[in-house]
Amino acid sequence: MAADRGAAARRLEKASENLAATLREIVPHLKPLAGTVLAIAGSAGTGTLKFLASVVIARFLLPSGPRMVASVRTMLTRIVPKRSADFLALAGATIRTVAQGVIGVAVLQSLLAGIGLKIAGGPHAGVLAFAVLVLGIVQIGSAPMISAQLHCCVAGSSLFMNYIVWERVDDFKRGYDLPEVQAQLSSIR
Repeated sequence: MAADRGAAARRLEKASENLAATLREIVPHLKPLAGTVLAIAGSAGTGTLKFLASVVIARFLLPSGPRMVASVRTMLTRIVPKRSADFLALAGATIRTVAQGVIGVAVLQSLLAGIGLKIAGGPHAGVLAFAVLVLGIVQIGSAPMISAQLHCCVAGSSLFMNYIVWERVDDFKRGYDLPEVQAQLSSIR
């Protein structure tokens, strides 16, 4: 451990003396990660821009909501005069029910995730359950986060809880054949 600290200190000292040489030495090791990091940053940037655009659009639509309902009512009255009120009520009820369903499912997911993480001994179960709630409401889904957390919190125990969505059967087979997975599975049997 002390030797590692000494090596790290030497690297830092070398970097402080000649940063260009140190970067030339490190860059080849970082190149494989660059694409992944840039893809994540681009995805985060795109997601942020979409979120901001939706907030701006909502800013203009929400205050004029009653006027929009009146306009839709007028339009429906011209198209289907006898049933316009029914269609408008149906549209409002549909939107309300879908929103309530999304929130209800997100609450249920976060509750089950929190209980599962707490039982499995996962760290920060409450915070992660809240994150699952937020991810469920915004319709991103919580599978990657919960999968990683359950895998991390139960590693080394006889309980093996993990789920993941595999894109192809080959990926599943490759993951299943890993020595770590086989060792974990053999300890359960």
